[in-house]
Amino acid sequence: MSAARPPRVFRVTGAVWLFGITAVIAAALLVEATVRSGIGEALLLAPWLLLLLWVIHVAGIASDVRADTTGVGVQNLVRRTWVPWSRMKRVAMRWQLELTLDDGQVVRCFGG
Repeated sequence: MSAARPPRVFRVTGAVWLFGITAVIAAALLVEATVRSGIGEALLLAPWLLLLLWVIHVAGIASDVRADTTGVGVQNLVRRTWVPWSRMKRVAMRWQLELTLDDGQVVRCFGG
């Protein structure tokens, strides 16, 4: 018996690079704020920079498309959708991946 293959994952291109560059810039801003104003002011600034990093993580890294033998899983920002292959009518690539279901509903995939 062969082992089940893991799903194929398609992520947003360049999201990890964008997250890394933003993290370096955020760290530099926190160090600069600490040097100029002290630790108290830097701690007041930190939540806003961390919020920016979280938004980039959710939009870029966490959003993906997972395909396996049973269907397609779509993670769009904070919403997950799973579609079996039997319900899929059409797969189109426009500005993003669009999955048209047998009932006419269209699932747009931010990741991938």
